[in-house]
Amino acid sequence: MKNLISFLLIFSLSAPIMAAGNCVQILSDNHSNDSRSYQVYDMDLEKDFDESPEEYSLEALNSLLSRLGCDSMSQKDEGEVVCKEIMPGNNFSKVCYLENELGYFFISKDMLDSVNIIYNRWD
Repeated sequence: MKNLISFLLIFSLSAPIMAAGNCVQILSDNHSNDSRSYQVYDMDLEKDFDESPEEYSLEALNSLLSRLGCDSMSQKDEGEVVCKEIMPGNNFSKVCYLENELGYFFISKDMLDSVNIIYNRWD
């Protein structure tokens, strides 16, 4: 009985580490790609990119991770999001950058109904 309890305790403590590793494996197509592009549909998101691009980017990324079967990130794991216009004055050129334990992401919204997420894994 003690062995079972010890095993369950160790397993529960290592679950977040295993979940992150599993997400990296999923995002990188079993480590065969160092970067990969994904799309999420704007109509599936509640936030607005023009009003709050940082929150919108986090929501889009969590939506993607959920769709792929990864756990959503807790607030402490989300990482910092920085959004900037590549062409100053052109709102359509806005791109957000997010990095966390999974890798780093470039998130942008196109002129139609898609959010483009580029995943890059860490070395």
